[in-house]
Amino acid sequence: YKVVLSRLSNLLIQFMVAPGIHDTQMGFKLFTGTAAKDIFSQVTIPGWGFDMEVLTIARRHGYKIKEVGVLWRERGGSHVPLGAYLQSLVDLLKIKLNALAGKYRKKK
Repeated sequence: YKVVLSRLSNLLIQFMVAPGIHDTQMGFKLFTGTAAKDIFSQVTIPGWGFDMEVLTIARRHGYKIKEVGVLWRERGGSHVPLGAYLQSLVDLLKIKLNALAGKYRKKK
């Protein structure tokens, strides 16, 4: 069930906030200092929704996003609890509403 939930979640995330980004939840991200200050100053969602919000803000501010493959081996299998999928869905909806409300506009 975790594989199915993961795939469905990924499709929903791509549809709602991150089209073209295939793995929003991978923890490895790299930013310039300027981009980091700009983006992270607007982050409001901790935990599971953090990555989705960071990418949404980056895209809204016009930053280029490039995915680079990383070899990752999880020892002992996935440790993502079932409740995390529900929390991610709630966070995704908050992010989408924030984006629609203009809360991620670039500050001048």
